[in-house]
Amino acid sequence: MKIPYAIINTDLDGFLSGLLLHHFLGTEIVGFSDSGKTIWKREDVDWDDCTFIDMYVVPRQIKTLCNHM
Repeated sequence: MKIPYAIINTDLDGFLSGLLLHHFLGTEIVGFSDSGKTIWKREDVDWDDCTFIDMYVVPRQIKTLCNHM
């Protein structure tokens, strides 16, 4: 599996997931979410290239790995 860019949740399991993905797959962490209303993302990375980690995201076209559902 290849996950080039990730946006992670700012809780403990989000950070741990990000660390594991970076270590084992070389995933670059390019953003963070507070599970509420805010997402911080590097401006030079396109949304379509990102996978959301440890977050439930509704639209089907958004890539996500979530342990909450």
